[in-house]
Amino acid sequence: LDCQSYQDKRVISEAKVEQAVTYLRASAEEAAQARAEEIYLAEWLKTVRAQQKTKQSGLSNAAADDVALCSPEYLQALAAYREAVQAHALHKFKREAASAVIEAWRTEQASLRAEGRAYS
Repeated sequence: LDCQSYQDKRVISEAKVEQAVTYLRASAEEAAQARAEEIYLAEWLKTVRAQQKTKQSGLSNAAADDVALCSPEYLQALAAYREAVQAHALHKFKREAASAVIEAWRTEQASLRAEGRAYS
């Protein structure tokens, strides 16, 4: 197997793999922060809900819960949570895509090595 035919068979360039590795390294802290924000806001939602629920006197538990879920404070916290989930998902999917590039390259390299052994 000559060098030119080896180059022709590669689908994923080493530059693309290096770019994926660099992205994973550079985005790790930001991805962790996005995940932490999502977890924090999930807990904050519970706090806001409880705060709003305790403001309702004279209502049944279910009615107080309904009022709490409709409160502007809860809806604002819910919108913030939605944004945090979206930010975390975006980081997660981009990191998964970068990892997929690396894994595809590894598979490609193994296949090329095996092919080279088959023809030698």
